[in-house]
Amino acid sequence: MSLFQMGMNSLEVNDAKLTMAELELESLTSLFNNMLKTCRQKCIQPRYSEEDLAKGEMVCVDRCVAKFFRSNLVVGDYLRESGNGPDSLASFRSVAAQSAGSAGYVAKD
Repeated sequence: MSLFQMGMNSLEVNDAKLTMAELELESLTSLFNNMLKTCRQKCIQPRYSEEDLAKGEMVCVDRCVAKFFRSNLVVGDYLRESGNGPDSLASFRSVAAQSAGSAGYVAKD
């Protein structure tokens, strides 16, 4: 049984729920990719001699990941409180595309 059918006939898939699921997947994928890129650049040396991370690198990665998730929650709460929902999907995608183009931001400790 499909996640999107939720007990309904396969002809009755709700387009709004499908759109929200697609948006959530895009958002989480973008979050993960940006987090991976930023935390790796910030915490792990480009040339490394050991196969395992050093303790300082592990601590840096842990803090970096925590900050990314914390900031994602803050932004998500703000969007929910400001009333940005499925009806503003097109504007959200345009803003997300613009911000993805300027992904040079690196959070500081």
